[in-house]
Amino acid sequence: MTDTTMDDSGHVNMTNETDCNLFPFVIYVGVFGPMCVFGLCGNTISFLVLQWEKQNYAATFLLQTMAVADNIFLLMSGFSLIISAILPMMQLDNTPLMAYMQVYIWPLVYITQMWTVWITVLIALNRFIAICRPFQAQLLCTLSRVRLQVALTAIATIIYNIPRFLEHRIVHITDTTTNVSQITANETLMKQNLHYNIVYENLLYCLFVFLGPLIVLIYLNISLARELYAIRQRLLQRSLPKGSDSEEHNLTLVMMVIVLVFIICQTPAFGNQLLYYCLSYSCGQPYFYYFHISNLLVQANSCFNFVVYCAFRKQFRARLHAFCCKRPALAHVERRSYNAHQIVSVYSDCDSKTQTRACMCDNHPQL
Repeated sequence: MTDTTMDDSGHVNMTNETDCNLFPFVIYVGVFGPMCVFGLCGNTISFLVLQWEKQNYAATFLLQTMAVADNIFLLMSGFSLIISAILPMMQLDNTPLMAYMQVYIWPLVYITQMWTVWITVLIALNRFIAICRPFQAQLLCTLSRVRLQVALTAIATIIYNIPRFLEHRIVHITDTTTNVSQITANETLMKQNLHYNIVYENLLYCLFVFLGPLIVLIYLNISLARELYAIRQRLLQRSLPKGSDSEEHNLTLVMMVIVLVFIICQTPAFGNQLLYYCLSYSCGQPYFYYFHISNLLVQANSCFNFVVYCAFRKQFRARLHAFCCKRPALAHVERRSYNAHQIVSVYSDCDSKTQTRACMCDNHPQL
């Protein structure tokens, strides 16, 4: 009877452990796996389609950089999350691979995630300057300046995340009875420090990864929408065709959708940073499921820019259709024809002051 009870208890424990491993497996392998493949393919297609539009223009370079950054992030996070979900199901969660991932791979995930966030901010900032501060556009929106901005952003992101590499260290533990060495990743004293977790993991994360970029994006988006509305009102006063500024309004809509996706995907992750120190990460507890779902949403933020382009950017759909039909010449002709029509129809009736201000961005085509 005692043996039977022990067997039953052991069976129940094993079942609970299996259930705890099953949920992350479903989330990261069953859901995130296909989503990651879709994101990698979508970002790659976006990069190729945008390459047709590349005429040494800073805006196109930024969008292509975002596609590359998203793909790097998906590769890093996809490898880490999927492997971390598969190994426990195979009862291999104590393998050296898990320890090395904790020390060397996860910091790279944080680096690439933060880079994707600030590339989005750079895109919004450059468009804001080109539309709302056109006199500064010739100085700040050139391709060389934008490349420098991207490089500085990457360097700053790496420097900011250097402490991530110091949070864990590889430890070799030898069993004296079997003389077998096991490799694990232990937390360093810095990671165990309460002040470090409060300042770096929460306050600085809020400032540089979520809340800070979010506030900047909202401000730039509202300012851009107001400026485009003012331009549209001037066009209506001059009885110019409504279609002449449709591209600007279409691009503003795209930016608003990107900001909305950012809010939806990143807000649960910000809450995750706070709840981690308040709630128990025990299997079966609500926070256990919230933790993994919030991680999934962060990855989704880098998977669906292609969907946003297809759904809201008319010019992207036209070039994508030409790309799929292998008609690059047609895409270039449509692009030149559209730009020429836009310049003539929108600005032909500008007064000298408005024309100077609005047409300065002619050499810096907008996204």
